[in-house]
Amino acid sequence: MSVPIPEPRPGILDGLKDWDDVDARVKDAFGFKDAEWTLVEDLFNYTLPDFKGGADSPGRKPTRHNGSAGDDKHLKAYCEYFIRVLRAGFGQDKNVSATIFEEGKGELLPLRMVAVHLDSPGRQGVKCERMDSPALRERLLSLHRKFLASRESASGFVSYTRVARLYDSVKIKGRDVPTIFVIKPDQIRYWTRSMALRDADEVATDIMMWRDVGERRGSLEKEGLHV
Repeated sequence: MSVPIPEPRPGILDGLKDWDDVDARVKDAFGFKDAEWTLVEDLFNYTLPDFKGGADSPGRKPTRHNGSAGDDKHLKAYCEYFIRVLRAGFGQDKNVSATIFEEGKGELLPLRMVAVHLDSPGRQGVKCERMDSPALRERLLSLHRKFLASRESASGFVSYTRVARLYDSVKIKGRDVPTIFVIKPDQIRYWTRSMALRDADEVATDIMMWRDVGERRGSLEKEGLHV
């Protein structure tokens, strides 16, 4: 039977002191890439404990461990991996950036929202935008209304959807920048690095499909056919 196990190497067990050393040695032996190792880590840190555990399992805990605004390491890692996927697909020169929306010191909403800006002028990396809860609610309601306006019927309410991904644009330095808004419950399992890889792949697929449709439409219009 062909099993994907690395060939034995002399001294492969030398110098091991703890489980972190074992993980590092395994990663090196298999030649895992960063994205592949991310899937392994999230599987053991969140997926398996969530499957075996209950409401207190790691993945079901809020993204803000101390229960207050300003603790956004999970969302920052999510955005960083999201951006890496888009740049890998569309070019490292693209000014893809992200914004994490935070509430103030008052009431925290049971959901989180981030925005990924495509080719934003003069912006790099991930930044946080502090908003009080009423302002954040108003932003969510605005996206909700745009979502309903884009549908043929009002059967799909964002309010009753656990996860929403909306495509819109925002003004950055006087320019309309295409932006993806991602809205999810405030639980770590929705904001892992592996989830960012999957979400960014889906966004990249949407962009490629729209680009193909736009090119076909342009070709038809050149031939005198209007779509």
